[in-house]
Amino acid sequence: MPFSFMSVWAKLSSEARRRPILTAALALAAVLILALAGIFLALQTRAGRDVLARMIEKQLSEPGGISVDIGRLEGRLPYDIRIDRIAVADAKGEWLSAGDIRIDWRPLSLFRGTLAIDSVRVGKVVVSRLPDTMEEGKTLANLPPLNLALDLLAVETVLLDEAVLGLTVSLRAEGSVAFSERTLEAALAVARTDGSEGGADLAFSYDADSRVLDLEGALVEPPGGLLARFVGLPGYPAVAFSISGEGPAGSWSGRLEAEIESLATTDLAVDIDLREGIRTHIDGSLQPGPELGVAALAALGRSTALSLDIQ
Repeated sequence: MPFSFMSVWAKLSSEARRRPILTAALALAAVLILALAGIFLALQTRAGRDVLARMIEKQLSEPGGISVDIGRLEGRLPYDIRIDRIAVADAKGEWLSAGDIRIDWRPLSLFRGTLAIDSVRVGKVVVSRLPDTMEEGKTLANLPPLNLALDLLAVETVLLDEAVLGLTVSLRAEGSVAFSERTLEAALAVARTDGSEGGADLAFSYDADSRVLDLEGALVEPPGGLLARFVGLPGYPAVAFSISGEGPAGSWSGRLEAEIESLATTDLAVDIDLREGIRTHIDGSLQPGPELGVAALAALGRSTALSLDIQ
């Protein structure tokens, strides 16, 4: 039987009259697909990408407060996003910038209620100073609650200018984070890359069903390190610190070890009870160092047992 466009159209029209709800649903789906296709094609053009960048800037910026400037968008949007530069400023001017940013993610995961990001890679982040105020910018309003799965966050260079900590510091950072309504997992590793040794690692997880909190972290820095400067330890001594523990969040037990060169060394067992307020019990020892002074050494001896209850 020869093909006839008119006969096919007549059959579709007849079917549409018989099943109007199905027809309306198919029409709506077709419109949605066309709209998504139009958005996808628009994002492959320079004009469409510029419009998207300005929309994001407007959402994140606050007049008279934080200001966000997004540079050139490249890549196969929306799956593969490249941004040449992002800058954040306050009333005094720019205080943070990030360059050579690449984001690989799975947009279709949003339909499952998860923001799934395979990787965020940043070539360089520069913090020239601390912001003038810590006021928050705009939040992304009217968004549904989402789970997050960020498999890799890698920043090749984090440059902290002298105005931040009193000296110029270069770091490399890598981490991951995942959270849902019932679980949270995060990991971060930081290492200095400016010729000075030192770094820190942190791993954290919590499961709301079992109420188990797992924490493990370590920090090692040579003399003149960041932590000593931030805390204001005299002479900026070398610092080594570690903490680990696992248990129910309401009654958590862990161990804390710290060594501050020439000042003190500690080895402590820490128990935190959250069932009735916050109660902390600490058991361990303190070995004073020569920099504490003769009076402290005479009072504390070579080693002093510690047992503290804090609430």
